Amino acid sequence: MIVSYDFTVYNLSLPNNQPELLKDAFALLAGIAKPAQYTEDAVRNAIQSPLPVVTFPANIDDPIWRSRLEGSNLKGHNPGKPVNHSVNTKELSDYQQRWYTPDMMTLYIAGNVDNRILTESINQAFSSLEGKRVTPVPVPVLADMKPETLYVQEPMRKNDQISLIWDLDWSPVKDSDTLSRYWLSDLAREVIFVHLGRSLEQRKEKESTQVNIDCRVQYQRASCSLNVDTATANIPALATWVGEELGELRNQGVSDELYQDLLQEKQIQLTQLFCALCQNKYFYLN
Repeated sequence: MIVSYDFTVYNLSLPNNQPELLKDAFALLAGIAKPAQYTEDAVRNAIQSPLPVVTFPANIDDPIWRSRLEGSNLKGHNPGKPVNHSVNTKELSDYQQRWYTPDMMTLYIAGNVDNRILTESINQAFSSLEGKRVTPVPVPVLADMKPETLYVQEPMRKNDQISLIWDLDWSPVKDSDTLSRYWLSDLAREVIFVHLGRSLEQRKEKESTQVNIDCRVQYQRASCSLNVDTATANIPALATWVGEELGELRNQGVSDELYQDLLQEKQIQLTQLFCALCQNKYFYLN
């Protein structure tokens, strides 16, 4: 089970080549989703035999993540916190019926399954579920990231890390202008990554240093983290190096050599993508 600030995921893993188990799995999930009147015995059994639970994000106590929660409506709602053993069964039943309604559920099925039997099996298992969410839900939104420096200690980390994080507003791609901005941002990140990688090859710290860029969208914010993992002794010099290289890109722009290399790489990627699409089309038509 995965729990987060605005969703809960129940995962069932089934053996391969046993499609008859799908119906049992659907019945189990439908039973979980069905409005229930919980009893003290049911609650006691659940507490004594808890499901394995992971959170998303994986480490909700990460200092950087905790700093992201400041000023947002997510603060104070910690997924994965210990279960309160003093449970009012009526309040628990009311909570489940208020928030875990069928209209808010999504069913994912992944694997080698026969699509012909899925629709009928899903309808049989879930069509009887009733209920609709009527309580309005505030949209979970992270606050803007403050321009500040954070120093974080992680005892289990082998190397130190410098992280430079860009925090941006996010909106879904619905028109060509948004798509163009998305592509430009993606290209800018790739330019930074390739530029730093080539520059690092000329430095003595290259053998003990790794550079990566991690981008993700979370709660209406898009953030990209430029991470430099290295030995403690290298931190001052590499922090200065990152600043100088980003300043060079800002002031001088992208070199013709880097631009041509990226253009060629993108053309190869597009060719491979189109080939894959053509193969899939041929497969489905035949």
